Amino acid sequence: MTAPQPPENTNDNIAVDVKSVTKKFGTFIALDSVSIAVRDNEFFTLLGPSGCGKTTLLRTIAGFESATSGSILLYGENIAALPPNKRPVNTVFQHYALFPHMNVAQNVMFGLQRLGMKDTQAQQRTNDMLELVQLSAFSDRLPGQLSGGQQQRVALARAIAPNPKVLLLDEPLSALDLKLRQAVRVELQQIQQETGITFIFVTHDQEEALTMSNRIAVFNEGRLQQTGNPAEIYNSPENRFVADFIGQTNLVDVTVHEIVGSVASCTLFNGVSFKCAAAVGATTGPGHISIRPERVRVVATTTESATDTTNSGLVSGTVSRHTYLGTDMHVEVSLPDNSIISVRLQNSDDVYIPEAGAVVELQFEASGARLLSD
Repeated sequence: MTAPQPPENTNDNIAVDVKSVTKKFGTFIALDSVSIAVRDNEFFTLLGPSGCGKTTLLRTIAGFESATSGSILLYGENIAALPPNKRPVNTVFQHYALFPHMNVAQNVMFGLQRLGMKDTQAQQRTNDMLELVQLSAFSDRLPGQLSGGQQQRVALARAIAPNPKVLLLDEPLSALDLKLRQAVRVELQQIQQETGITFIFVTHDQEEALTMSNRIAVFNEGRLQQTGNPAEIYNSPENRFVADFIGQTNLVDVTVHEIVGSVASCTLFNGVSFKCAAAVGATTGPGHISIRPERVRVVATTTESATDTTNSGLVSGTVSRHTYLGTDMHVEVSLPDNSIISVRLQNSDDVYIPEAGAVVELQFEASGARLLSD
């Protein structure tokens, strides 16, 4: 499913505005001057490895942690002084924290009753939420009688029932097996679209972030590395961390001679000239380009023709390994400078797939390469 496009970015529809937030635990800096603006009705994902600060930011938005400095605004209102139970946000945790002695309906209704909603209204709202998550037939079951995916949907229904302005999701799919996780991704997108609630989703799973999100914020060591839509994050990484963390990429050493506007003129290790897009902050001198395996072309060659360096982006090497992946073939090519280039080829009758030991030429697609800022 294609994620819906969020509204245009204007000051009037910013749901959560994180401004220069720093969070310290003693001398450890968990968040280092982080600024993010999450739009209304957006599926926004905080992505990064374990310990990068994404869950700390989520907990700070929820009110379970307080920022050391900076501010967080919810629809223009500073919520720093509000305790968690007074903030119009709800959280779905990795471990669903359902009441084991209550059935599904009672779990969903509990929060509504605590808010003072009349029983008849609470019952109707509960029915609506269970229908939304496709669990109406399970309303009388206890959590222990449900699968992991069903428990996750109960937790989601309970969190959405009070109609929060923002829903925070802390790795809610990590306990599910792969096939179920893929199915629940689709359900989460559908629920977000149907309810119109702003979702802020935490994950370390790159595929999860790319397939579900309107926009992604990539974190590392407490710092925001890059924010953008999935295509921008994947195709136009700003630095080595983002390029290497999101999917698979080749980091190729180059010498950068000139950067004009957003185009860099480089030479590869073998002296071949190469032009590609440059990230903001990229400089002349030694550098690295990122090029995805699917943006490298492979052609058969001979030892004699391997010395030809007249073609832009052309290098030669020897196939050291190839791995069958069903629809694709993963090929590793060793270059004369001892670096390894990974290539992903689609299994097709008209695609040349070299055997191990074959000498090949690799053509880097200039449109798929990017000079990084570090």
